[in-house]
Amino acid sequence: MNDSFGNRKKAPKWLKFDFDKLEDMIDQLMENIINSEDFAENFDKPIVFGLSMKFDETGKPFIEEFGNIQNRKSNDLAEKEVEPLVNVLESKTETILTVELPGIKQGAINVQVVSAKNVEISALDSDKSFFKRIILKKPVVKKSLKSKFNNGILEIVFKRGKTKK
Repeated sequence: MNDSFGNRKKAPKWLKFDFDKLEDMIDQLMENIINSEDFAENFDKPIVFGLSMKFDETGKPFIEEFGNIQNRKSNDLAEKEVEPLVNVLESKTETILTVELPGIKQGAINVQVVSAKNVEISALDSDKSFFKRIILKKPVVKKSLKSKFNNGILEIVFKRGKTKK
């Protein structure tokens, strides 16, 4: 992390995260993309890659990747489908999924509840294609699915299912 003058500074104590490791991950990703044999052939395809930093139940930060670079280690460049950024919020009574699908029309979105803990979201609209399989921590009730879509943001709300003991 840098201050406004470009000087290196330490992360706050409450945020125990290795930002140097994150920076190394990004540098390695860019090096893999640029040095890939497929780079020149696939330069016309959009390369989408992002990192989302979230916190688990214990407050420990973790990084989640999204985009169309499916396997950074094998130098696979751009896949046809982009993995959208997804945020999952779970309360005692509901599970809310927020999915970013820029440039997609509402009629092009398909939400499939594969099982009580497994949801697939796909969208195909002219030249854009998205796909994400979401594995939930807690079961949801399939028939309770309610969704709304506005400005490329899909919000899906489920009632929570009962956990088998």
